Amino acid sequence: MKTNSIRTLTLVALIMLSGFSVRASEGEAASIEQAYSKNENLVSVRSLFAETPVSAVGEQIVYPGGTPAEISAVHITIPPGHKTSWHKHGVPLFIYVLSGVLEVDYAEKGMRTVEAGFAFMEAMDHRHRGINNGTDPVEVLAVYMGAKDAENVIGD
Repeated sequence: MKTNSIRTLTLVALIMLSGFSVRASEGEAASIEQAYSKNENLVSVRSLFAETPVSAVGEQIVYPGGTPAEISAVHITIPPGHKTSWHKHGVPLFIYVLSGVLEVDYAEKGMRTVEAGFAFMEAMDHRHRGINNGTDPVEVLAVYMGAKDAENVIGD
């Protein structure tokens, strides 16, 4: 069951990557890029999808309980030898590693290594940073499952 859920989320994410959905505002991408690149301006963020109030067939997207969803997706590239700034997330975040090997430093909680083709739900209330210690760029699809007035990325 868990594998099917990840496959479904991955398929949805890949459909969004294909350009099927609307593009996010440049402001959303710039805000995320600024939080990830506080100390280094080398991490790039490209918006793919943001804050769509309706599904492909016109249904309003809401969470259980009726809260309207504000979902956004971005393509993040970390060049070899670089890392994101320390940050947290104010909303659940689904990560799918498209290429390279992503290392995530959770400080006292340790390191996690995720290779291309794997997905995970990122920590929210624990600061962390993404690192590329490899020789190829790390590319990830990040899908933020947000809500009104919630910050996707909270920089240190």
